[in-house]
Parts: sequence; structure tokens; C-alpha cells
Amino acid sequence: MLKPLLRLVTLPLAILTFGLAWFFVSLLMLVITKGIVSGFLIHGFGTLIEATVIIWGVNLILDLTPGPWQVTGRRRKRRQRNSR
Repeated sequence: MLKPLLRLVTLPLAILTFGLAWFFVSLLMLVITKGIVSGFLIHGFGTLIEATVIIWGVNLILDLTPGPWQVTGRRRKRRQRNSR
């Protein structure tokens, strides 16, 4: 729930930087996850950058690939009712 809010807040900056700001939002999400989850460790800034690039790439592929993960909220409930 935090990431969509951060994406909305950083939208003007993302437009100015051609989406580069969202890379830093993803980086921030990893740092927050590292702080919250005790077993999640990232050693060094370089590893943090690499992990962010990997997550960014996976998210990009999932965004471009049609599938059930793209249907959320009301659309998912409506789709489940219609398929019965």
C-alpha cells in the first residue's frame, strides 16, 4: 500500500526524470523491507542497486505480460462472479 502512494506522490518527478525517480522508490522499498524483515539482508550499496534492477526488470516483464496478476480489486471480484 505504501508503494502506490509513493508512486503517486513522485509522479511529477518521474515525468521530469523519465521514470528514473521510480527506480529510487523501488530502492526505498527495499531499504524499508530490510528494516522491517529481520531475515532480509542486503550487504552494501552495490547489492542494493543490483536487487533493485532485478526487481524493476521482473516488474516490467509482469506489467507487459497479460495474466491474472494484472486484475485486482473490483475487476477481480467481477471476473470471478462472471466466470461462475
